[in-house]
Amino acid sequence: MKDIKDEKWVENIINNSVTSLNSQDLLEAALRDLSGSAGKKRGNFGICTGEPISQSGKRKQLAKMLALTFLPIICLTGVAVYFLQDTVAALEEGQKVRTYVEFSTQLGMFLHYLQRERDQSVLYMSDIGPSTKSYLAARYPETDKSLEDLTGWPVNAKIILRNPEFRSKNVFRSYLNDHRNRLDLLNNTILEELLFYTSIIDVIGNWLTDSITESKYGTVWRSLVAYQKIIFVKENVGLERALGQVFFVRGHFESNEYYSLYNRALHTARNEFRMAQNFSPMVIPLTELDIEVKGNKLSMVLSNYREEIQWRNNSEPKGDLKRSAHWYDQMTIFVNKLLDVQLEIKDTISSMIESDLNARYISVAVSSIFILLVFAFCPLVIRSVVKLTTNIQCYAITLADKTKELNREKHRTDSLLYQMLPQPVADQLKSKTDVSAEYFKEVTVFFSDIVGFTRISMQCTPMEIVTILNTIYRLFDEHIGLFDVYKVETIGESYMVASGLPTRNGNKHASEIANMSLDLLNTCNDIEFSNLATFEGKIRLRIGVHTGPLVAGVVGSKLPRYCLFGDTVNTASRMETYSLPHRIHISHTTYRLLDKTGCYIMQRRGDIEVKGKGHMTTYWLIGNVSSPSHNTDDVSKSNSALDKTRRPVAEQTQTVLPKNPVYGITRPELHNETKPLEPHLQTLSVASGAPTQNPPSYADIEAIFEEERGSPTIVQLTEGVHY
Repeated sequence: MKDIKDEKWVENIINNSVTSLNSQDLLEAALRDLSGSAGKKRGNFGICTGEPISQSGKRKQLAKMLALTFLPIICLTGVAVYFLQDTVAALEEGQKVRTYVEFSTQLGMFLHYLQRERDQSVLYMSDIGPSTKSYLAARYPETDKSLEDLTGWPVNAKIILRNPEFRSKNVFRSYLNDHRNRLDLLNNTILEELLFYTSIIDVIGNWLTDSITESKYGTVWRSLVAYQKIIFVKENVGLERALGQVFFVRGHFESNEYYSLYNRALHTARNEFRMAQNFSPMVIPLTELDIEVKGNKLSMVLSNYREEIQWRNNSEPKGDLKRSAHWYDQMTIFVNKLLDVQLEIKDTISSMIESDLNARYISVAVSSIFILLVFAFCPLVIRSVVKLTTNIQCYAITLADKTKELNREKHRTDSLLYQMLPQPVADQLKSKTDVSAEYFKEVTVFFSDIVGFTRISMQCTPMEIVTILNTIYRLFDEHIGLFDVYKVETIGESYMVASGLPTRNGNKHASEIANMSLDLLNTCNDIEFSNLATFEGKIRLRIGVHTGPLVAGVVGSKLPRYCLFGDTVNTASRMETYSLPHRIHISHTTYRLLDKTGCYIMQRRGDIEVKGKGHMTTYWLIGNVSSPSHNTDDVSKSNSALDKTRRPVAEQTQTVLPKNPVYGITRPELHNETKPLEPHLQTLSVASGAPTQNPPSYADIEAIFEEERGSPTIVQLTEGVHY
């Protein structure tokens, strides 16, 4: 059942509650709601969390988003920088290796020319050499040039201490030139000449080893080792060539020292060559280096000469200059083949290093460009994140505003729903739970209406009637909120309240309704309408109360109503119908419950004839014990007058039978408005205490009882719907 109130008044209440807050208050309230619900789900706010709408929250959100954005960027930048450093280090290492390889190549060429100078010097000192020094002198510029081409001179204190002639390049050049100039004066033997150059070559060879060891370059170190081994092979082959030359010139070696030196050179060359083959596939086997010289295999020719040197009988010291020259020529061919292998390895190493360095350059360029792009995009990322955070905050503000508006509408909807249905029942309907009818063993029902409302309606305009009802029922609604009661509905001037449902309250329902009834009567004394010129006087209520069982439930689905069913509703309506102005008419059941409390002043009214119920003993609720003393004289007079003027129901005319059979209430002393009723009262006073022989017309009776009878609407409602 729905309370019919002024829609404009309801709208004003809602608008007043809304406009009492400005927009910032609404946002802050919505923010608190959102933050509170989010806080309950997540727990307390952390260090990096905050309200998304506030400036501090925006800064925290911005910091979080920037952190999440820049964390991978920083990681990628770190990885890029790491790889860039690694690439730069590898590039520097490659450049260093290239320097070492170039220096190793320079040392190799210097050793090559130094070997040629040594061999030419030995040849000059032998018997098969030229008589002049012109051929040997032609080798000196080549050696000097290769010495000048050396980009470094890697000496240390240990070398200087053992070989002071290697203190610097100039000192070594002077030392070498001094030996050349004094070659004819020194009268050195061939062995001494060999040892002179060999000692120099050994020092240079150690430099070559150190240079290759320092490179430590993973991609070419095997080729570098092979390159070094080929240089050492060529050095030992050159030494073998010089010693073999001496052997064939003299027919034998002068001492075993020569044999030892020759064999060491021969076997060292073979071992170094095998090692070079293991380190690089570019070192081809000796069989593939073999060539034909005048129809003979070079390897076979050299093998025969070597076998002859190994097994020559020293007892036949007979030299052969021709064979010595042939040996020299064949060995020179072999040395040149080794030089070709050396140069091929050197070119391969240089090509590998250049290719690797180019790749390193590209990697450095790519890494640098990537880092530059990262730093270039950082401002764009920051700007995008700031813009995104601002947009998120705008969306959050909009969401907060919409949430607040939604909450207001939800509260408004709930308020309207709670006006139509009890809150527990409405909550069940909202949760889509079936609401079944419920039986209540004992409930107290209250009915009231406004005395003379029809006359008031004729005197006032419709808007004034709405104003009067709004004023009355707003005040009533405020007062009934103080009691454990439920307002069922209002229709026109009729007011229906129940206690003990939908939530049971034990035996308190009768006391709650009694207290509320007394409070409403007192409230009516304070209601005035001084601003209405067409209405004068006070509002008087007629109240009826009854206690009994009933059934309550929700009826309908399109416009659900919480309805009460049972005889209790009808009886309570009859109590109100047969009540008097400004009186609380209660049934015997209600009287019995109130009497048990001992807190209320009640007076027996007597037995009355109630339509559909027969004779009922009813009572007047006058007040409660704690209230000031009540004057019961008026009530006693009303009861006696009622008994004298009551007519039996069977003798009533058919015109007034359905409405109100109580005729005792026509006593003029019970009303403030007596003048309009004087003619009728005079007619009725003649037949006081006896049935009237000539009853007044229907219009007269309606005018007389309009002041005193119950609302036809509520009677019809209780009879036709609730019962």
